Amino acid sequence: MLIPDSLKRSYISSYIKRKFADIIDGDLDFDLDTKNKSASLSVKLVGEDSSIKLNVLKYEIISDPSVYEGSYFIKISNISCSKKWLEDLLKRFVKDKNIPIPEEYAVYL
Repeated sequence: MLIPDSLKRSYISSYIKRKFADIIDGDLDFDLDTKNKSASLSVKLVGEDSSIKLNVLKYEIISDPSVYEGSYFIKISNISCSKKWLEDLLKRFVKDKNIPIPEEYAVYL
């Protein structure tokens, strides 16, 4: 069964809101394009005056059974952010790294 991106967006957006509820201070706008493997996020964080915009221009989902069965990772190869300091951190600690994600969400990406 093919799941439309609109349903995937809703599911992943709910996960992000729950996972980061303590630092989100307002609405979250999440968009997902599974065909082109890209996503965007606009969110107001605690302590910020305005929303931060994050663009993942290219990602891939990796399954690595050598770690243990059912291990899924997201690897982001192109990322940008409206805040320069945050973009620099993301490029240093997130870009081209295998970041573990729950299997139940990996299938949606």
